[in-house]
Amino acid sequence: MVGNRPSGKVDPQAPLVQRTRAVIAHLGGKPELGSGSTNSNLLSLGVPAVTIGRGGQGETRTR
Repeated sequence: MVGNRPSGKVDPQAPLVQRTRAVIAHLGGKPELGSGSTNSNLLSLGVPAVTIGRGGQGETRTR
Protein backbone atom coordinates (compact mmCIF):
# COMPACT_ATOMS: atom_id res chain seq x y z
CA MET A 1 0.00 0.00 0.00
CA VAL A 2 1.36 3.40 -1.00
CA GLY A 3 -0.86 5.49 1.26
CA ASN A 4 -3.93 5.33 3.43
CA ARG A 5 -5.80 8.61 3.43
CA PRO A 6 -9.20 8.81 5.07
CA SER A 7 -11.79 10.66 3.04
CA GLY A 8 -14.52 13.15 3.73
CA LYS A 9 -16.71 15.66 1.97
CA VAL A 10 -17.84 19.22 2.69
CA ASP A 11 -21.25 20.48 1.58
CA PRO A 12 -20.71 22.94 -1.32
CA GLN A 13 -23.14 25.31 0.42
CA ALA A 14 -21.08 25.32 3.65
CA PRO A 15 -19.96 28.83 4.68
CA LEU A 16 -16.26 27.88 4.45
CA VAL A 17 -16.68 26.71 0.85
CA GLN A 18 -18.77 29.73 -0.16
CA ARG A 19 -16.31 32.20 1.39
CA THR A 20 -13.35 30.47 -0.24
CA ARG A 21 -15.04 30.59 -3.64
CA ALA A 22 -15.89 34.28 -3.15
CA VAL A 23 -12.27 35.14 -2.31
CA ILE A 24 -10.95 33.24 -5.32
CA ALA A 25 -13.43 35.03 -7.61
CA HIS A 26 -12.58 38.40 -6.02
CA LEU A 27 -8.91 37.77 -6.81
CA GLY A 28 -9.74 37.06 -10.44
CA GLY A 29 -9.70 33.28 -10.29
CA LYS A 30 -12.29 30.81 -11.46
CA PRO A 31 -13.38 28.75 -8.44
CA GLU A 32 -14.03 25.11 -9.24
CA LEU A 33 -15.17 22.33 -6.96
CA GLY A 34 -13.70 18.86 -7.19
CA SER A 35 -12.35 16.01 -5.19
CA GLY A 36 -9.03 14.30 -5.05
CA SER A 37 -6.22 13.19 -2.83
CA THR A 38 -5.23 16.18 -0.71
CA ASN A 39 -3.84 17.10 2.67
CA SER A 40 -7.29 18.14 3.90
CA ASN A 41 -7.51 14.95 5.96
CA LEU A 42 -9.29 16.82 8.75
CA LEU A 43 -12.47 16.12 6.78
CA SER A 44 -12.41 12.55 8.03
CA LEU A 45 -12.63 13.93 11.57
CA GLY A 46 -15.62 16.12 10.74
CA VAL A 47 -13.61 19.35 10.57
CA PRO A 48 -14.53 21.45 7.51
CA ALA A 49 -11.53 22.02 5.28
CA VAL A 50 -10.76 23.17 1.73
CA THR A 51 -7.67 22.79 -0.40
CA ILE A 52 -6.76 25.67 -2.68
CA GLY A 53 -4.45 24.98 -5.56
CA ARG A 54 -4.06 24.84 -9.28
CA GLY A 55 -4.33 21.07 -9.51
CA GLY A 56 -2.30 19.26 -12.06
CA GLN A 57 -0.90 15.82 -12.60
CA GLY A 58 -0.95 13.57 -9.57
CA GLU A 59 2.02 11.73 -8.20
CA THR A 60 2.94 8.50 -9.89
CA ARG A 61 5.13 5.67 -8.76
CA THR A 62 6.98 3.49 -11.24
CA ARG A 63 9.27 0.53 -10.71
